[in-house]
Amino acid sequence: MQKTKLSKRILIYLITLATITFASFLYARFSAAHSESFEVAKKFLSESPELSKTVGPINAIRLSWPGEFSIDEIEINGRRSGDAFFSIEIIGQSRNANVEVELQITSGLWTIKSGIMHLDDGRVIDLLLSDGK
Repeated sequence: MQKTKLSKRILIYLITLATITFASFLYARFSAAHSESFEVAKKFLSESPELSKTVGPINAIRLSWPGEFSIDEIEINGRRSGDAFFSIEIIGQSRNANVEVELQITSGLWTIKSGIMHLDDGRVIDLLLSDGK
């Protein structure tokens, strides 16, 4: 009887822990997808001629699932600095692509450090080089 109660408590604890972990992940993902840095990344991708040429008109730009993302930003004496990284799924009219975008913030402005498109046929395209930026 005592072992059954302990087993139930452990199970409840593990389910609670898993639920909190998953909810934390979803909150972090939601926050990243609505961040200033992600908006800059989306703007860069939506204006990329190479990306549009490759996937056709863009229907959606969203964080990959489960996808990698990180935003490290600090403010010291009113000056923001930091980095961000997003693994982004592009849904185009003719094909889809995955893009990894790195950004950095200096003097309060997010700028693109790199934008690498990965296609399902194995090709890798540097969007910064191909867009002439």
